Amino acid sequence: MKAFQVANINDYALIEVQSPQAEPGEVLIKTSFAGICGSDLHIIHGQNPFVQFPRITGHEFSGVIVAVGEGVENLKPGDRVCVDPVISCGECYPCRIGR
Repeated sequence: MKAFQVANINDYALIEVQSPQAEPGEVLIKTSFAGICGSDLHIIHGQNPFVQFPRITGHEFSGVIVAVGEGVENLKPGDRVCVDPVISCGECYPCRIGR
């Protein structure tokens, strides 16, 4: 699948990456549309001190569910979805300072 990767400050490209699998509790979405938001631009221009390179950007998108992992309820392949998948790990520096 294609992904927009920022390899370093002002060094970005559309690359080919292996498609992920839907793990338990997850869904796999075929992206239909994606946006470039302000935080993506800050990453591209090196203005986000929390980013480690390389980074695949584009966290605001819509698409169609193509696979559902074990334990997912109320969603099925073919469902259209709109996503903002900003997931906090709770352990990294930005998480620890509430960002």
